[in-house]
Amino acid sequence: EVHIHNLATRDTIEEYILYLLHEKLNMFQAVLGDVDAVLARLSMDRSFEQAIADIVLDSASPDEAKARLDSLAAQVDAARDAGRGAELIDRILG
Repeated sequence: EVHIHNLATRDTIEEYILYLLHEKLNMFQAVLGDVDAVLARLSMDRSFEQAIADIVLDSASPDEAKARLDSLAAQVDAARDAGRGAELIDRILG
């Protein structure tokens, strides 16, 4: 088990950045649910981060990158919805 501690001095840019990071992570989790579970349901031959990097680096234009990122977002939505369905079934069946 690994514990990571972020230390920042009050009223500094570091404190504000950590605040924003936590807010974004909380928002992401509220929208998607358990992030690890959603990403685990994605059938990918590489990490999620690598998939995003490949899209950004390999796209010929901003429009192509947007289309490919939209496709990846649709896959994440489908994985999230599949997880919600599985959770509902688990609750119904006890």
